[in-house]
Amino acid sequence: MHNLHLKFDHHQRSTLRPASGHTSPSMMDMLQWVLHGVEDAVQVITIGRVARESPPMFSFNMNSSQRMGAEDGRFFSQLTHLRSLRLDCALANIHTMACPLLQQCLINLPQLHDLVLSCNSLDAKDLEALEPAWRHLPALQSLDLGGNAFKGDAACSMAIALSPQWSQSTEDSGYELFKDYRAIWGLTRLEHLKLSILRRCHLPFQLETDFYYTALKGMRFSLRSLDVSGHAWLDWNYATDFAKALTCLKHTLQHLTLMACLQNLPLESVTMIATAVSGLERLQSIDLSDNIISASSMGVLGPSLGCLHTTLRSLNLSYNRDLLSEDGASHVSDALIKLTGLTYLGMSEVSGLSAGVQQLRVLTPSLAALTKLECLNLICSAFLTEKITISVLAPALRQLSALTQLVVGYHFKHDKAHLVDLADNESSAVLAVMSEAILHMPACKLR
Repeated sequence: MHNLHLKFDHHQRSTLRPASGHTSPSMMDMLQWVLHGVEDAVQVITIGRVARESPPMFSFNMNSSQRMGAEDGRFFSQLTHLRSLRLDCALANIHTMACPLLQQCLINLPQLHDLVLSCNSLDAKDLEALEPAWRHLPALQSLDLGGNAFKGDAACSMAIALSPQWSQSTEDSGYELFKDYRAIWGLTRLEHLKLSILRRCHLPFQLETDFYYTALKGMRFSLRSLDVSGHAWLDWNYATDFAKALTCLKHTLQHLTLMACLQNLPLESVTMIATAVSGLERLQSIDLSDNIISASSMGVLGPSLGCLHTTLRSLNLSYNRDLLSEDGASHVSDALIKLTGLTYLGMSEVSGLSAGVQQLRVLTPSLAALTKLECLNLICSAFLTEKITISVLAPALRQLSALTQLVVGYHFKHDKAHLVDLADNESSAVLAVMSEAILHMPACKLR
């Protein structure tokens, strides 16, 4: 037996009821019972939300007769092949009690490559509680801290953690304030960092305006993937800070997710970030979805994207419902005509007030030039009307040969002011036109 992936979630947890007069087993008791004899086979452990009344995460039932030395960490040290520990919402109700115990767990997992601590309501004190563990994770390559309300001292903690040499310089300069907040200091091999804010969490989140540069400049030799989705930057200072951080990552960053980040920024700030993006020498994918990108914003983003023509393989412009208004289609076309190496293009829920056949016809040659494109996502986009499909989309599809997925599913939303909602007869006509257009690609699936 090998390559075990063990998963606990709140549905499974809720079905466990202790017999009358017995103490409820903790999550660690259950793990120990399930893994007994196969400790060296498990590679991934995923734990979801735990009920509020449950024993603290990572604690053992003191009455258990099979604790196997758990109090000194021997249980975790037996998980010699564990590579990924995923705790999504697992600590949300009990994080204050759980973090000191999690620290002991992590100290005994030096081989860990992937750690997920998303949506756990973590704050500055929790990061401080975990501080001794980070230096014991020399192999950690991916860290997900998304969905936590980091602000104030926690933001400072993260910055010092990811920039150990900056931490030393502040000590040398006499800034005693920072000595107590080395929350995740020492993660020198980290390649993937996720700090996204999920809308469903509804967290009061406000970063310091100098957070990004301070936090990320120490990772300029290692960071490959960065996700800051949902960080709705408010003004020029945020844009300046993030642009400086991107400049530090110009030689290493390959994947950048900026979903719902640019919505509140003025054009001059978008220009600043666009300029920094254009300098990312190894960037392979960028997600610009849900940013209310207008024609004017696309006018500055487009040329920057075009500068990435030798490396960029994935571009997501979905959920920008005014993208094709005014000259937006022309700006998108100017960018796509240079990005002939794209294998994925996301344009779901992309539309515009003036997005008719005449305005969108400019996109036909640029879409046709994407000869390496494997997946095109057009769900609920302006392309899905019979006239536009016939005049704009179908001629481009006939020129493509590598396409394997054309995603056009008719799962229409309630916001009919912006989205295309077709009658059944027109839906059938659109599908018929697209089916004919991809006949020369037998491997292409229309879904």
